[in-house]
Amino acid sequence: MRIIELKNLTKKYSNKIAVDNINISVEEGEFYGFIGPNAAGKSTTINSMLNFIFPTAGSIKIFGFDSIKDTKKIKELVGYVPSEVFYDDNMTVRGVLKFTLSYFKHINENEIEKYAKIFNVDLNKKMGELSLGTKKKVAVIQAIITKPKLLILDEPTNGLDPIVQNKLFEILTELNKEGVTIFMSSHALDEVQKYCTKVAVIREGKIIKEASISELLPHNSKAITIKCLNSLETIKLLTSKSISNMQIIDDSNLSFIYAGDINMLLKTINEIEITDINITNINLEDIFESFYTDNEEVK
Repeated sequence: MRIIELKNLTKKYSNKIAVDNINISVEEGEFYGFIGPNAAGKSTTINSMLNFIFPTAGSIKIFGFDSIKDTKKIKELVGYVPSEVFYDDNMTVRGVLKFTLSYFKHINENEIEKYAKIFNVDLNKKMGELSLGTKKKVAVIQAIITKPKLLILDEPTNGLDPIVQNKLFEILTELNKEGVTIFMSSHALDEVQKYCTKVAVIREGKIIKEASISELLPHNSKAITIKCLNSLETIKLLTSKSISNMQIIDDSNLSFIYAGDINMLLKTINEIEITDINITNINLEDIFESFYTDNEEVK
């Protein structure tokens, strides 16, 4: 079942296009990563999905429901963590969470105690007494205690210390195993690589890549940087189909991703006059940088 379907979604503000004709589909049970730099259009997309803002063009369906006409039905099925959280300073943590559950009659209030203990949150404190990190933990608890079928997380680890981040992903992984679909925007590419099954990369409001993690990071792929006398002459010798994302750094440096037999590559490199080489296992950051580099890309 398709849980999220965006078709030609566009959002304009005056003369600025924040989201430009994007198409995304998320299947039931996926842990979907949505990555891009600041102002790329991630939060605008999420706010459109949740009907916090109206799209200029295109359509959004969540669980097959129209995001505008059926927004009440959608919100009954979705848990949401915003990138920045704001609360009434005079409400207690318990009050905030009980208020949330008041809209979900089928949920036992024991869920509040359970997750407050897991995240070490004092339910009796007022929101105005809490640090930004603790407020973010409350937002996470709010999203989880309603037992949603879809979690939409906008930079969920912002403000959380590493121990809490680990706890969060333990819970998210368990929920995902139980069938909860997760859509997460994040700057933490190591987390996206570790937990997501599929990812979309957005740049200046456009989706420039959508693929599974296994497609983006082929098995045994290597990120390679070569320092040589002449990068353009070196490129002529590197003709393997296993080479991708070739980037000229400068006249004497180039980098690329290699997904073939490393011995074959080393034989080729042996014919090149190089002064240095660096070979590392590929990660999502290598791929991400190749999408955003301003340097010349060699096709």
